[in-house]
Amino acid sequence: MTKLKSLALCALVAAAVLVARNVDASVPPPGDTVASDAELRYLASIGGLYRNKGTDGAGEAYSGITAVLPRVDDVRMIWWVDNEIVSGVGELDRYSLVVRWGEKYPAVYSSPEDGVLAGEWDDGAGAETLELFAAIDPDPAPVPQGRYQLEGLKPDGTAYRGTVSIMRSGESFMLVWQAGTESHRGKGKRQGNLLQVSRADGTPAIYALASDGTLRGLLGKGRGEETLTPVR
Repeated sequence: MTKLKSLALCALVAAAVLVARNVDASVPPPGDTVASDAELRYLASIGGLYRNKGTDGAGEAYSGITAVLPRVDDVRMIWWVDNEIVSGVGELDRYSLVVRWGEKYPAVYSSPEDGVLAGEWDDGAGAETLELFAAIDPDPAPVPQGRYQLEGLKPDGTAYRGTVSIMRSGESFMLVWQAGTESHRGKGKRQGNLLQVSRADGTPAIYALASDGTLRGLLGKGRGEETLTPVR
C-alpha cells in the first residue's frame, strides 16, 4: 500500500508541474513526427508549378521545371531538367524544407518569399531558385477534356494563339495543339492537379489544373508558357 501511495503522489506532482508550466500533455513535443496545423498549412501553401534556374556543383547553369505537390504531411517534388526527371519527398525541419531525392545530401530550401523558393543541394555545391508560375489547388480540379483556347509564349518570347483538344482514354490523355500552321501531339498523365505531357517533339509540357478548368503550363525548360481556357 505504501508503494501505491507513493506512485499516486508522484502522478499528482507531475500533473501539478504540467499545470504550473501551462503545458498541454496532448501536444507532441518539438521534433515529434506529427506535423502541426501550422506546418500542414505551410506545406499546402507552397504547392505549385515553378520555373527552375540553378547551377550544379561544377558551376554549370541549368533551367527547367519543378512541381511541388502537397500530400498529407509532406510534399512530393518533381524536377524536369534537360532530359532527366528526378523526384523526392520534402519535409519541414524548423524553418527549412528538406527534400530527400536519392542522393547523399538532401536539397534544402528556405522559407518562400514572394513566391520564390531558394535552395541548395550537393552539400551546398549546387544552388537553385524556384519561381512560382502557377499555384496547385489542394482540392481536385475538373477532369481536363474537350476543346480549349490556347495562348502561349515560346521560349524566345514570341506570342502565339490557337486551340488545344484534350481527349481522355482511360488513365491517359491525348492532346493536339493547333496554332496557325503548326500542329503538335502529345500524351499526358494526371497526378493530382498536375498534368504531365510528353510531346511528339520530345519536350515535356507540365500543366497545373485549376478549379475553374483552366490549365497553366510550362514547356521548353521552363522558358515557354501556355494557358488553356476551356471553350464553354
